[in-house]
Amino acid sequence: MNFNHFKSDLTDILPENILFVALGNELRGDDYAGMLFTTILRETEPFNKSEFIFAGTNPENFLDQFINTKAELIVFIDAITSKGLVKNFDWLSSDLIDKVAISTHSFSIKLVDEFIKIHCNKQIKYFAIDIEPPVYAESISKEINCRILNFFNN
Repeated sequence: MNFNHFKSDLTDILPENILFVALGNELRGDDYAGMLFTTILRETEPFNKSEFIFAGTNPENFLDQFINTKAELIVFIDAITSKGLVKNFDWLSSDLIDKVAISTHSFSIKLVDEFIKIHCNKQIKYFAIDIEPPVYAESISKEINCRILNFFNN
């Protein structure tokens, strides 16, 4: 997948009606991939008109913003260890959330998903960036950094 595929997967909703939520931990090397991806996305047409929340490892701190946003679609973007379920970049179905390693967050993303669905009528999607199991590192690896940059340039 590349940026053009990503963009075409979201054409049924105006960019200003999308909330992108970046998840990740900059202290765990490649687990920062979701945050880096979203930082670039925020500057890229047409999604520079969208809403953005950089939730880091604590999406539960933003529950009010999730349910009160004017956005029709909430897209969570995160690095995962998929064990082959995802190749590089892909959409992740909500039923696979518990089957992949989204473990650096203090609160289950599945519980956040259920909370949003109970309290408001928003669509929810998950965009995954496949990485090796995260380790404590000062920065994202060169490989993942290059993959993210290539995603936007191809």
